[in-house]
Amino acid sequence: MDTSSSIALLSQQITLVNKINPEVDLWIAVLIRAIKDAAHLARKGSKNPELWDDPNFRAEAVHIKKYFHNRSMQVGGFGFICELLDINPEQALRHIHARYLRYLPPTTQTCLIQAG
Repeated sequence: MDTSSSIALLSQQITLVNKINPEVDLWIAVLIRAIKDAAHLARKGSKNPELWDDPNFRAEAVHIKKYFHNRSMQVGGFGFICELLDINPEQALRHIHARYLRYLPPTTQTCLIQAG
């Protein structure tokens, strides 16, 4: 789960879009923060599995999974940011799921990605 290489790849892919519209820096930062949060939760939970029994820790994990699975075009949502940055949300979700989200506990929501 190498967060820095994922972030570097994402930044390289977004550079072309960012040259056209400098305000997208904010949304790039939001997306990168969400990816880092997912990585942190996955790493912390795998190092200390008892944390999954902590309702606050588990709620954070569920929240981050729901964020990435939500296709809402609401400002700040994953779907909104993907659209703004011209990123295929399904491809991005598959990548993020494979690297981070699959290590988090399942949510009650039906996932859009099959565990692979």
